[in-house]
Amino acid sequence: FSTKDVIIGLASERVVVRLVNMPYMDQTELAGAIQFQAQDYIPIPVEDAIIDAKIISEFLSENDEKMIEVLLVAAQKDMVNNTVKAVESAGLKPQAIDLSAFAIVRALIEDESYFLPEDEGNTEGGSQASALINISSDLTNIVVVENGVPRFARVTPLAGNDLTQAIADSLGLTFDEAEELKV
Repeated sequence: FSTKDVIIGLASERVVVRLVNMPYMDQTELAGAIQFQAQDYIPIPVEDAIIDAKIISEFLSENDEKMIEVLLVAAQKDMVNNTVKAVESAGLKPQAIDLSAFAIVRALIEDESYFLPEDEGNTEGGSQASALINISSDLTNIVVVENGVPRFARVTPLAGNDLTQAIADSLGLTFDEAEELKV
């Protein structure tokens, strides 16, 4: 590689993704307000978390109150800091941190406007939804995207090695034999 600049991808059960509805405000106001509202939506103490939020859409509530739908992402601060330290110790320069699940969506869905679209009117032809699942040896990333909005994102430790071990146990094979059969 010709550069030391990198973007870190996080895939951890210690990252929380939520869609939340809030009273209308612009993105600048949201940055301050989310620090006070986040504790209602995440299982991590706010002081132990790194929090980011993006306005996904605007809508009117049943009471005709102007509201916003917000994508809220929170990660445990110590996990993020340890990851950044490890990357820097390798001589690399982190430029950004992203959820691996979101990076998978951007990599696999060609139309970039499909993910977190700027244009709310991009829904001709009805709803479009995709579920993407990335199963590695020790983690599985699951993300469901509907009309450009990640509606569900989770990381689970149930992954490829667990499937291989289940095959090995069920058929009385070694792990390597089961892996070959699985593949």
